Amino acid sequence: MGTPTRLDQTVSDDGPPEPRPSDARPWLVITYGNDRSRHIQLEQAPVTIGRGPGADVILHDDRVSKVHCAVRVDGQGEVEVTDNGSRNGTYVDGARIERSILRPQSELRLGGTVLRVEYKDPRQVSFEEEMFRAAVTDPLTGIPNRRWFADRAAAEIARAQRHGRPLGALFVDVDRFKSINDTHGHAVGDQVLRHVAGLIWAARRAEDLMCRHGGEEFVLLLSDAEPAKIAVAAERFRTRVAEKAAEVGPLTLPITVSIGWSLLRPGDTLDSLLARADAAMYAAKKNGRNRVEGDAPPEPAVGSAPS
Repeated sequence: MGTPTRLDQTVSDDGPPEPRPSDARPWLVITYGNDRSRHIQLEQAPVTIGRGPGADVILHDDRVSKVHCAVRVDGQGEVEVTDNGSRNGTYVDGARIERSILRPQSELRLGGTVLRVEYKDPRQVSFEEEMFRAAVTDPLTGIPNRRWFADRAAAEIARAQRHGRPLGALFVDVDRFKSINDTHGHAVGDQVLRHVAGLIWAARRAEDLMCRHGGEEFVLLLSDAEPAKIAVAAERFRTRVAEKAAEVGPLTLPITVSIGWSLLRPGDTLDSLLARADAAMYAAKKNGRNRVEGDAPPEPAVGSAPS
């Protein structure tokens, strides 16, 4: 028999560790998944990772247990991961483990999320996170862009399809936006877009995904929402915009939006889901603007009488 390892399973070292800068600290960096590029600082005290509020670090991954595992820097300065009885297991370099040492070249997988250990200066981490935020943020409105939305939305759709949960999409378009640009100039138009984006962003649920889709269009994805709730949310956004005019310098500009919504169907992709919401939005435009249209009638509330 070979010499037993210090832990239940320890990934074999393929060579000497890379030299580390004296001010570098160990971080877990998410390299794949909904939380890609997020950095998790590691200390001697265990840091728990999961999808539930009981975890120190919460991942947006429904294949991860509520408190999936714990990671810490042990007394010898090595990074140790311990599974917490997770349903789908904790994997290091493809092998399911109970405990393991994570080397810088090791791949830690929790559900659909992949992480690696990297030793970095905190200033480097701040710079990298800022660069990532810039890459996934619309520079005009400050809300997420289509790149970020597409990644997160694909995972949400897969989760909803897998578990049979309702999910809806909203397509929001600022009414007569070309006229605003033509009359007042593009600088005023930019302020109007920031105004609308801010109103809708503040009115959405924390779990609702939102991005600037392009031009004067915004898209939202509403998880765990039945048709009636989707229609109510859309009407809330429409009303919020209509009731608060945009103040741009000396100008007070009444703004309205037309909104179309769609409900996830079996076999839907993000493109097909948004295409129906887009078609419903155009129906709202055709029917007078400043209104909401859906690709299916909302379900009647429980106990309501038929009209």
